[in-house]
Amino acid sequence: MGVTIFGRVNQSPKLFSPQHQRLRAILTHELSHAHIQGWIGEYAYLYLPNWFKEGLAVMLSGGGGAELVSEEEARIAIQRGEKIVIDDAGS
Repeated sequence: MGVTIFGRVNQSPKLFSPQHQRLRAILTHELSHAHIQGWIGEYAYLYLPNWFKEGLAVMLSGGGGAELVSEEEARIAIQRGEKIVIDDAGS
């Protein structure tokens, strides 16, 4: 729904009509990425672990980017052994 590249936030047009209720959370999520990039610089940002960058953005946005899954649903998925494999080698 959104992406931040070189401090520039880009969002899907879907956030302005059919999914407008997600706009605030997704915008906050992406702005947190832009803020960190501006604060520590692009080069240093590339070397932060993806779990940290995404975890911080989700936390600061009140679940933005992960708002379609409740904590209970996430807990059940974890108990079933489901997981996300994050490749820290790429961007």
